[in-house]
Amino acid sequence: MRLLRALVLALLLSSLVPGDGLSLESLLTNMRCKCIKSTAHVINLGLILTIHVTPPGIHCRRKEVILTLKKNRQVCVTPEAPWIQLLIHKLMQR
Repeated sequence: MRLLRALVLALLLSSLVPGDGLSLESLLTNMRCKCIKSTAHVINLGLILTIHVTPPGIHCRRKEVILTLKKNRQVCVTPEAPWIQLLIHKLMQR
């Protein structure tokens, strides 16, 4: 009887794993804020590779701006910082 319960439990747990190459970890990671702390310091524009802006939502109540710098370093920037607002505004005009 224990073997049957264990098999049923294993079958149920294996059906919870999403398909198409997604992992449970990636689903759980997307359900919370990514920035623990952020900076308002100006970052050299030559170091910035990408800018990712995440609007507030069910996963996180605040807007997040994540810069990917050279050497794949990520920095969270305060969205209210004047320099980042100006940069995003200029990029949106392109």
